[in-house]
Amino acid sequence: MRTSKPVYGTPEYLQWRNREMGRVAQLMGVELMDLKRSDFLKHCSEATNNDVKRWREVRKIAVRYLTIPIPGPSSSFEDLPVEAVPEGYSIKRVSSQVGKSGEVEKQWIKAPLAHASGELTNPLPEGHTISGVSTLVSGDGQTTLQWIKTKKGEESREETLARLFEELPEKVEARKGKVKKPTGASNTELLAVYPLGDPHIGMLSWEPETGDSFDLNKAKKITCDAISDLVSRGPRTKSALVVNLGDFFHSDNENNRTARAGNALDVDGRWTKVLQAGLGIMVFLIDQVLIHHDEVRVINEIGNHDDHSAIFLSVALNAYYRNEPRVDIDMSPARNHWFRFGKNLIGVTHGHNQKHGDLESIMAAERSQDWGETLHRFWYCGHIHHTVKKEMRGCMIESFRTLAPRDAYAATAGYKAGRDMNRITLHKEYGEIGRETVNAAYLKAMYGA
Repeated sequence: MRTSKPVYGTPEYLQWRNREMGRVAQLMGVELMDLKRSDFLKHCSEATNNDVKRWREVRKIAVRYLTIPIPGPSSSFEDLPVEAVPEGYSIKRVSSQVGKSGEVEKQWIKAPLAHASGELTNPLPEGHTISGVSTLVSGDGQTTLQWIKTKKGEESREETLARLFEELPEKVEARKGKVKKPTGASNTELLAVYPLGDPHIGMLSWEPETGDSFDLNKAKKITCDAISDLVSRGPRTKSALVVNLGDFFHSDNENNRTARAGNALDVDGRWTKVLQAGLGIMVFLIDQVLIHHDEVRVINEIGNHDDHSAIFLSVALNAYYRNEPRVDIDMSPARNHWFRFGKNLIGVTHGHNQKHGDLESIMAAERSQDWGETLHRFWYCGHIHHTVKKEMRGCMIESFRTLAPRDAYAATAGYKAGRDMNRITLHKEYGEIGRETVNAAYLKAMYGA
């Protein structure tokens, strides 16, 4: 039974043409390889000049395709290769083994998948997302190959905080025992504030290049010496506020590069080692404050160097001190933090997201009720590593120095500022009434390098 001519170039067309060529050759009583182009056009009513282009190659293909048994001799023109190809595959190449008599004894058919499914054969690696897809499309519009590129997914601050809330408490052991509460009367009218300006724990600095050497051991010593000295000064207040102004850690990932610009950072040791050292320093600091004050509130501001590490620090400290009622860790992931003490309102921010000139209106808008009920309003900021104190109409804005020296980048850029740490005393009614300061030179002279 004759069938209509299929679309040119399809597997069905190849099957039709080969079958028609075999039929015409039988009709003419000639071998297929001797069949003439003109005879095929004459006796195949549907054939056109397009079907007989490169006639010699076409005849060779017909000979191969019309001897289908795999393996075994050819016996019928109706046995076509497409019938031997599984569903979903397309014929790409046919190789034939011809005997002495000219008949095909064996054939090998190369038949890849006709098109890709578009589905991943393996699941994405844990923590990865698809970052790009490259597709190879055949002439008939079918997808033949596909390359899928993945990258490690990045968590938002909120996702990181949620994960750490769930994981860290199980991994961080609660503090064993409690810090002995100070004896004697404490002043409830006063608040001791301990601002930490950009500690940059983990930073590595080489003295011949920067003017000062700095590493994990030096960071631990100078920070612990400073807090030990400062807590013993001034009146013993009932309440204390420890304010980490951001950039507590120098690096926020194991690549030791800044998260935004990807700039290389000079870091002393592996990231896990730096995190452990930083947590130890903060625990020592809080314990020292607990020795001299009845209760302590801790704010860890998020800096531009430690978006995720700052969250880790808060969650780890909250887990560690979970059985110590005298310690309150502020767990807010916000970029601004607030603390109210009598007629004093304190705003805390690192300083890289908002301009100093905007902070007054931000405080008035975000804490409108506290603004109306207070007389003494302060913004404590970090980021710039040098002292800037500006009095606005409604509040005082101050940036604090750091105890850390310059790194190679800052030294090359010519940045220069003093290095110190402060203890500020606030009165409930009258605002700031005292300030104690220790600088790097003093700490080196008193406690050694």
